[in-house]
Amino acid sequence: MRSQITLNGNIYKLASASLLPAGARQWSVTAVPSTAGYPGVLKNAEWVLDGPHLFSYEDERGVLSTSYGINIDTRFGDLRLGPLVTTITCTAAGGTVANTECFETSHGMNAAKFLYGARGTKWAKITMSTMALASDDTEGAMGARVTSLLYTKNAAATEEIAVGLVSGTYQVITTVGAGATDTDSAGNEALAVAIFGRGTDRIVGLSGQTVRGNILTGTVGMDASAWATVATITGDGFTPTGFALDGPFWIIGTNEGPYMLDEVTRDFFPLIEEISPGTYVCHSMCTYFPLGVIIPVGYGLRYSRYGNGESIGVEQFATNTSPVMGEYRAAAGGLRWLYTSVYNAQDDRTYIVAGRMRQAMDPHGNLISWYTIAQLGAGIECDALKVIDPGESARTNPILVGGSDSNVWWATLGRMTREPYDGNYVYAASGTWYGTEMRRNPGMIKDLVRAEFYTAGAAAARTITLGFAIDGTTTTLTGTLDHSGGATLNGAVDSNGYQNILFVDNSNARHSWASGRFIAPQLVFATNTSATSPVVQGMLKVSYYERPPTMQELSFALVLDESNPRSSAEQQQDQIFSEWGAGPVVVQEDVDGDTYTIRLVDVQVKEVQNPGGRADESKGTVRIAMCRGIIWPTIDGA
Repeated sequence: MRSQITLNGNIYKLASASLLPAGARQWSVTAVPSTAGYPGVLKNAEWVLDGPHLFSYEDERGVLSTSYGINIDTRFGDLRLGPLVTTITCTAAGGTVANTECFETSHGMNAAKFLYGARGTKWAKITMSTMALASDDTEGAMGARVTSLLYTKNAAATEEIAVGLVSGTYQVITTVGAGATDTDSAGNEALAVAIFGRGTDRIVGLSGQTVRGNILTGTVGMDASAWATVATITGDGFTPTGFALDGPFWIIGTNEGPYMLDEVTRDFFPLIEEISPGTYVCHSMCTYFPLGVIIPVGYGLRYSRYGNGESIGVEQFATNTSPVMGEYRAAAGGLRWLYTSVYNAQDDRTYIVAGRMRQAMDPHGNLISWYTIAQLGAGIECDALKVIDPGESARTNPILVGGSDSNVWWATLGRMTREPYDGNYVYAASGTWYGTEMRRNPGMIKDLVRAEFYTAGAAAARTITLGFAIDGTTTTLTGTLDHSGGATLNGAVDSNGYQNILFVDNSNARHSWASGRFIAPQLVFATNTSATSPVVQGMLKVSYYERPPTMQELSFALVLDESNPRSSAEQQQDQIFSEWGAGPVVVQEDVDGDTYTIRLVDVQVKEVQNPGGRADESKGTVRIAMCRGIIWPTIDGA
C-alpha cells in the first residue's frame, strides 16, 4: 500500500482512509475529457505564403501553403493584393446581347488603338489609351452572333479585321474610324465562316465540317478573298470552336474535341478521344510557348505539342477542394504566364487563374503551377481572354482583358519579372488568402497559442486581418496582443515588422473558439490606394498545444501535519499551492516507483479530525490536501 509520494522532489504523506470523506480515494487514475488549458505538447506549423495554390488540405507530405485566394497574389516572393480588375460597361454597343466571346485589336488601322470585343450581333469598340467605350450603337448589327475576330495584313499592306459569324456570310471591317465610324461589309465570296485562324502560310476559315484556306497576296485579302477548300472533316456534325498551330500542325477545335491535320494524307483525325461534347470544348484555344497549344476541354485543360500532351489544369491537384474548379471558358498565353478562366457553376463564380511551368521547389509533380489572382463578381462569366502587349495598345504596360458577361474587364500587368515592382502596377482594393487546412494528427485537439508573421507596406488604411477556419467554421480574430506583451490591439494589423498575435481577447482571456482538430488560417487584405498593397513576407507560423480528446486524471489525498521531519504542515501547504497551475509537476509513488508528469488543476485543503488511525499521523486536527492533476502528454499521441 502506498504511504508517501514526492512532488518535484518534496516528500508528502498520503492520507489514510480514515481521514478521507466518504467515497474519496487515497490514490486513483481515471480517464476524463480534455478541455482547453489542459496540458499538451507544444508544436509549431508554418504556412508558405509565396507558392502555388490548390493545396486545400494537408496530405502525407505535410504541405502547408495556399488553398486559393480572392484577389490576392503569391507569385512574386510574398503575399499581397492581386491586380485590380476594372469593368467596362458596354451597353451602348447595342445589338442582340450575348457573352463577350473573343477579342481583337485594330493594330495600325487607325492612329488610335482600339480593342474589339465580340458580344452578340455587335462588337464593343474600346479606346485602349483610356479603356473607355468608343462605340455608340450606330454601327450596323451583324446578321448573326459574332464568334471570331481576326486582324490581317496582306502583301500590299492592306489591313482588315475579319468578323466570323455563327451562321451566314462573314463580314470584314476595312476601315477603323473614331467612335462608331468604321466601315464593314460582307466578304466578296459570300462564304460562311464561324472561326478564323492564322495558319503557317494562309488564313484558315472554319464553317461546319469544312476547312478552307485563304493565301494573302498583294491583291488577295479578307474582303477580296480567294478561299480554297483544304479538307472536309468526316463524321458526326459538329460546331467549330477554335483554331491553333501546334508548330507546323493545324489543330481544329470543335465542340466534340480537337482534330489535327495529317500532313501526309491531308486528312484530319481526332487528337483526343473520349471527350464529352460541350459549348466551350476547344473554345479559346491558345499557344503558350513553353508547352504548345492549350486546349480547354470542358472541365479539363490539356496541352498538345506535335500531337502529344496531357492534362495540365487545376483538375490535376488531388487535394484541391477549393471553389477554384469547374468549366474552362477561356485561355490566353502571355510571355511569362498562361491565364485561364474557370467557371464554378455551383457557386456561380468565375476565377481568373495564372499558371507557369512547375519550378523545382514547387511541392507537386504536375506540369503547371496555378495561382488564383482574381475572382469576378457574383454570377459573372468570362468567355474570352487576351493578353495585349504595349505595342498593340499604345499603353505603357501590357494588359489582360477578359469578358464580363456581355461587358469587358481589364487589368494592368507588370513589365518586370516581379510584376508588382513596376511603378505602374495597380492593386485590387481588397482580397483574402485562404491557407491549407492543417489535418495532421486528426485524433488530437489543437489549442492555438500564437500566430507570427512579418508585414510591410501596412498603414492605417492598408491593413491585414488574421482569421481562422476551425473544423470548417470561420472566425476572424478580433483581439490581438503585441509581441512585447503590452496593451491589447483590436482588429486589423496596420503596422510593419514582426507581428505576434496571441489568441486572447482584450481582457487577456483566451478565445474559446481557438481549439479544434483541423486548422486553416486566413488573411484579409485591404488598401485605400490602388498604388500600394500591404504585404506579408516569409511564412505564417502558428504555435499550438496538441492534446488528446481524453486524458488521464491523477487524484490523490495528502496529509499535511507536523510528523514530516523535513517541513511543517504550513510549509507543505505552501509548497503544494506553489505547484498548482505552475507547470509540469513530477509525481513519484513509493510502491512501484512509477513516475507521472502532471499539471495540478485543483487543490482543496480542509481540516479534519484524526480518529487515531495510522501511528505516523498526528492526533487531533490535521489538514488534508485533496489534489487533482492531469497527466501530461510526453509524446505524440500520448
